[in-house]
Amino acid sequence: MVRRTLLLATLALIAAASHALLLAPLAVRANAASGPPEIIRGVNLGGWLVLEPWITPSLFDVFLNSSSDVPVDEWTYTAILGPEEASKRLQKHWDSWVTQNDLATLAKAGITHVRVPVGYWALSVEPWEPFVQGQWPYLLRVLGWCKDLGIKVLIDLHGAPGSQNGFDNSGRRGDILWNEPSNTNYFRTLSVMANLTAMLEPYSAANGGAVTAVELVNEPFVSVPLDFIKQYYLAGYPLVKAAGNMDVVIHDAFRLQSWANFMGPPDFQNVYLDTHVYYVFDQGLLHLSPSGHLNYTCDAVASQEASAAQNLWLITGEWSLATTDCARWLNGMLKGSRWDGTLDPSQPAIGECTGNAGNDLKNFTQEYLDFLRQFAEVQMDVFESASDNSAGWYFWNFKTEASPQWDFLLGLATGYIPNPITSRSYSCATRGDESAPSEDLMHQGASSQKQPQRDEEALQQDDDGGLVSLA
Repeated sequence: MVRRTLLLATLALIAAASHALLLAPLAVRANAASGPPEIIRGVNLGGWLVLEPWITPSLFDVFLNSSSDVPVDEWTYTAILGPEEASKRLQKHWDSWVTQNDLATLAKAGITHVRVPVGYWALSVEPWEPFVQGQWPYLLRVLGWCKDLGIKVLIDLHGAPGSQNGFDNSGRRGDILWNEPSNTNYFRTLSVMANLTAMLEPYSAANGGAVTAVELVNEPFVSVPLDFIKQYYLAGYPLVKAAGNMDVVIHDAFRLQSWANFMGPPDFQNVYLDTHVYYVFDQGLLHLSPSGHLNYTCDAVASQEASAAQNLWLITGEWSLATTDCARWLNGMLKGSRWDGTLDPSQPAIGECTGNAGNDLKNFTQEYLDFLRQFAEVQMDVFESASDNSAGWYFWNFKTEASPQWDFLLGLATGYIPNPITSRSYSCATRGDESAPSEDLMHQGASSQKQPQRDEEALQQDDDGGLVSLA
């Protein structure tokens, strides 16, 4: 009976949204071969409203020497602490992880957009679920800061009921139950999306706010059938459009070439296909030399993005500068890395997680920092211009506690990310004009290296303050 009631309520929400969409004017422009409305140059505000142990290990490492269990995701974090203590710790984190100064620094460098991951539990928590709420006021504060700074916002449903991928960044590591046979989680997700978009409408660009787009769900895993995902996207589209006619973002579900003739104009307006490009979760890509990474980006990645669905704008919604998976807890809390052979002992180690392959900026050689700069710029080049439908990128992440190759603000301050971000010296077209990085660069660097010069003012912060390869 409960499931039937939920079904009927959700269908009513979808019907109402579809009716409102028919009455509303179409978007100013549809997807067209003349290029996207603008090039997005953005960052993700990850590790904030959805916890990830590797982004903020300090929240999780405190459990290592205690008598309690060790949490591996936000579900177990809140379950172990209980609602009162979890709420206390998370309120402090939500209040401090994203600061106004962070956003001002990003805007000054030329960042135009931010992608904000949120979990379904910010809007819906069942009595048997341990999650705590209270995220909304902090999200609204950031939306206000973004509006003042001229930064546009994409709200991304990063965690769906039942988990759409089994990753810790979905809120709960383990089984994928989003598409379980009863469809309870499917309809619950639509209900969450209806509520989320309705709550966001007053803060949409159409109403003078910063929110321009909503991503229906992040990274549905390859084991989730495409028909199921497409059905959800079709049902979610009118919910977003009815709330301020915001743009709709759909993730490629690690199947970039499977979206031809789906949700294109004229029936669908301003739909963006999101793909994520990482080099560190695949044993073969990990073996690429630094020059190999540059060439792979300019050749293979560019080719795959250029051949993606031409009826949709294409964004690279997550990417980084990492060429190893040595960031602590990157593969999951208490899990090791492929690079040093500690994740799967049956696979031989490629190297040690030290020096240039490590996580300590002061151990990086200048040549490695120069390579990171090249790597950043050629990726930006590809993600902005692989095809006429290339619409830009969102770097993962805006900052971390201890992972420099994933830290955009640190890169801006140190110089391995261009500042401003359009001040570039490298591109795929100029490959070969500069000296190639050493083939053994990732096996260099040591604690004796002199720390690179850094812009301390840019690093200063307020006192208040995917698990994929190319798909």
